Amino acid sequence: MIATSRKPFMAATFLLLVTLQSSSSPTTVVTTSTAANALLKWKSRLPSQSQALLSSWNKSNSDTAGLCSWKGIVCDAWQSVMGLNLVHVSINGTLRGLNFSSMPNLTMIVLVNCLLSGVILPVFSNLTKLTDLDLGLNSFSGGFPAFLGYLKSLQSLGLTDNLLKGTLPGSIAALTNLTSLNLKNNQFSGDFTSFIRLISSLPLQTLMLSSNFTGAIPSSIGKFTKLTMLYLGNNMFSGSIPSYIGSLNSLQQLYLRSNSITCHIPCTIGNMSSLVRLCVLDNQIHELRT
Repeated sequence: MIATSRKPFMAATFLLLVTLQSSSSPTTVVTTSTAANALLKWKSRLPSQSQALLSSWNKSNSDTAGLCSWKGIVCDAWQSVMGLNLVHVSINGTLRGLNFSSMPNLTMIVLVNCLLSGVILPVFSNLTKLTDLDLGLNSFSGGFPAFLGYLKSLQSLGLTDNLLKGTLPGSIAALTNLTSLNLKNNQFSGDFTSFIRLISSLPLQTLMLSSNFTGAIPSSIGKFTKLTMLYLGNNMFSGSIPSYIGSLNSLQQLYLRSNSITCHIPCTIGNMSSLVRLCVLDNQIHELRT
C-alpha cells in the first residue's frame, strides 16, 4: 500500500518541478540546432576568407555546449543564444540571409568594424528582447531603418561611422527605453529643432550626432537633464549656444566643435557642476557672456 500510494505523489512532484523550471526561465524555447543552422547558413554565404575567421562555427561542434563556445556567441544560463558579439572581424558581407528569428532570446547584437555593407534590412524587427544594437564602423547605406521603432526594449543604439543618410523617421520616438543614441559620422540631415522635439520624451543619457543637421541649438535642449554626454560636433549649426544648456546638471562632456556657432559662451555653463570636458573649437565663439 505504501509503494502504490507514493506513485501519484512522485508524479505530482515531477509535474510541479517541470512547471517551476518552465516558469523560472525567461527564455523562449528554441532548439540549439535551429540557431546553429541559421548561423552556419549565413556563414556559408560569406567569402572564404571570412569563413576562416569563424572557424569555430562548424557542424561537428553545434550541440548546445559547442554552440555556446563559438566565436562571438553569448549564451544565457539556459544555454540559449542571448548575444552576437563580433568586433573587428572582417566578415566582408551583408546581413542578408541571417535568420535572427531563430534566436528570439537575443538581447545584444554587436557587429562593429566587420566590413558589413548593404541596406539594414528588417531582420531585427521581431527581436522584442533586444536591448543593445551596435552596427558601428561599417558601410551600411540607405536611410535610417524605421523598423527599429518596433524594438521597444532597446536601450542602446549605435550606428556610428556608416553611410546612412536622409532624415530621421518619427518611429525613433517609439524607443521609450533608449538611453544611448550614437549616430555620429553619417550623412543624416534635417532641422535639429524638429529632431529634438521628436526625441524629447526619451530618457537619453548619451546623444551623439555629427552629420548635416542645420538650424540653431534650441533652448529645449535644456530638458534633457539625464544627459551625461552630448556630442554635436561637425554639423551645420548656426546661432548661439542657448543659456538653457546650463540646466544640464548631469552633463560631463559637451562637444560643439566644427559648426558655425557665433556669439559668446553663456555664463550659465558655470552651473554645470558635472562638466569635465568642453570643446567649442572651429566656431566663431568668444569669451563667456556675463
